Amino acid sequence: MAKKYTFDFKKQVIEHYFKSNDGYGLTAWHFQVPVGTVESWVKLYKRKGIDGLKPITKPRCFSPEFKYKVVRYFINNHLSQNQAALAFDIHFGCVVHWFKIYQKYSKAGFSMTLNPPQGKADKKMAQKVKKNSEKTKEELLEMVSDLEVEVAYLKKLDALLRQKRLEKKKSIK
Repeated sequence: MAKKYTFDFKKQVIEHYFKSNDGYGLTAWHFQVPVGTVESWVKLYKRKGIDGLKPITKPRCFSPEFKYKVVRYFINNHLSQNQAALAFDIHFGCVVHWFKIYQKYSKAGFSMTLNPPQGKADKKMAQKVKKNSEKTKEELLEMVSDLEVEVAYLKKLDALLRQKRLEKKKSIK
């Protein structure tokens, strides 16, 4: 589980970052936190000010359309989860979770109820699949478009992985 940091600690890290010339790496080393954490706090501070570092006290609810929009933006623009989260002012964990849902169930997954009791998820998905046969032509075309984007993403990922393996083999020789 991720370590929770207090607001005062985050503020101290941010102040050190801006007052010194240490950069992300040395600031992270000085406070014994991951570099990515310091980087995300700094970006959050630049974007939202000191309030951006405060913990969210009230849970936010997002519509299925918004979740879908975030995932499509993440995929189409080839962004990191942090970059997509910053673009929509949400926690990066939301992007991770929503992307997994999208991979497993496509767009229909966002309309499913959250945290159903075990065993009922498969029944709900079966009902969703059954409803797919009743969809309009427009909805089916949108689904095809979504799947084409997903296939393109997976092909690109596969090509990048192959390229990395080739580069690794070449560097070993």
